Amino acid sequence: MVLRKITDQTGDEVWEQFIVNVRSVARFRDLFERQPRAGARTRYIINVPSSAIHYNNGSYPLGCGTITKNSAALLLQKTADESDLSKTQIINFNPSAILTLVGKGASLTADSADWDHEDLPDSFDVWAASLEAAFLRSRFV
Repeated sequence: MVLRKITDQTGDEVWEQFIVNVRSVARFRDLFERQPRAGARTRYIINVPSSAIHYNNGSYPLGCGTITKNSAALLLQKTADESDLSKTQIINFNPSAILTLVGKGASLTADSADWDHEDLPDSFDVWAASLEAAFLRSRFV
């Protein structure tokens, strides 16, 4: 992720981030759907973007990180709307506020915020990949 304002980047630098964060998700979904199916079971795509998806303003210069991660999530939401739920269930969810290596590289520390434990999203992730969570299809939770 490029930690600079969009206005401090060239068009090529901005586009490269779309390739990394959006095109890669589209390619992953395409390859996932092309895999041979084992029976008639539902398959699951659980997208867990970074919390950067929510930083629309402020002093933390995520630039294209917010735009591209939102674009990738919306791509999956629209794909979920168009998909047969009995074949593929797609859900996006926020992993909570976890101090990552990128955050540490941007000078954030354990005292910078009230960080959640890095294991917090695990149980939700497993549950999201179940038929019980089908009502969340095509949503960002």
